[in-house]
Formats: sequence, C-alpha cells, structure tokens
Amino acid sequence: MRKVLCVAVLLVIMIGAVSGIATAKTLYVVAEDILSNDTQTPADAFAVDVKLTTYNNQCMTLTFSAQASVAGGVTTATMGFAPTIDGIAVPPTLAGTTWWVNAEFDMWDTAGFMWQMCGLKIGRHAVRIKFFPEVGGNIAYVGPRILKIDIKSGKIVPLVTGAESEDE
Repeated sequence: MRKVLCVAVLLVIMIGAVSGIATAKTLYVVAEDILSNDTQTPADAFAVDVKLTTYNNQCMTLTFSAQASVAGGVTTATMGFAPTIDGIAVPPTLAGTTWWVNAEFDMWDTAGFMWQMCGLKIGRHAVRIKFFPEVGGNIAYVGPRILKIDIKSGKIVPLVTGAESEDE
C-alpha cells in the first residue's frame, strides 16, 4: 500500500511538472509619503521597473490601494488613476483611466483597483500608476499606498529599491 501511495504522489508531481503548473509570483511595492497633483497632467503614484523571466505571453495583474483625497471644491471631488505597462494603458479601463469619486472634498478615503494585462514577453517592463484631478482647479492627493504585482508563472524580479518579491 505504501509503494502504491508513493508511486501515486510521484505521478502527480510528474504530471504537474509536465503540464507547466507553477506557483504564482508576487511583488509588493509600498510608499508612505503624500503626493499631490494640481494639474490634469497625470503624475506618478508609482513608477516601478520589473523584469519577467522564463515564459513569454505572461499576464500581469496590478492591485493598487491608496488613501486618496481631492481638494479645491470645483464641481466634483473626482480623480483619475491611469495604469500603464510599457506606456500602454492597462485594460479593462476606458482609455486607461479609472475614475474615483470621494464623498466630500478635503476628506481622506480609500481608493482601490485591480487591472490586468496579458501577452507580456520576457524582459524588463515599466509599470506606472498615475493620478490626476478630473477637474482643473482641484488638487488630487494620494497618501500611503501599496501596489501588488502578480504573475502566474516564471519569475518577477524587482528592479527598484524597497520592493519585495514573494513566492506564493
């Protein structure tokens, strides 16, 4: 019975290795400073360069969470977040912008989003999360924030000081 169990476990491991099953890879980037943007030109909330290894046509999932606020009192307290990988807008957002509306001006709240882009090749990739006020005359703020970057296979290597990667 013990031999049968050992052979069964070995068979499962071999099938998993042949079928390309791999553990997910995760990179965390954290910032605690407060940034502001008083123009409608997007500014970086995060600018991270990463290197993907092992496999082409990978999918990268970006999970972003931040304290956010809009000040100024002009029209609505709305700000945009625009994620890009290698300068290309990350779906599923319209024109690369996800809009966030705060309940009131000058109040901090939590903004959180998830985006995914597939078809990435082995090599270096520039990941950017930009933010800006929707309405001119307002000021968009981001406070403490975290960016989690996930891939399903291969390896993600941080090319930025302070980033931590973790095998899940």
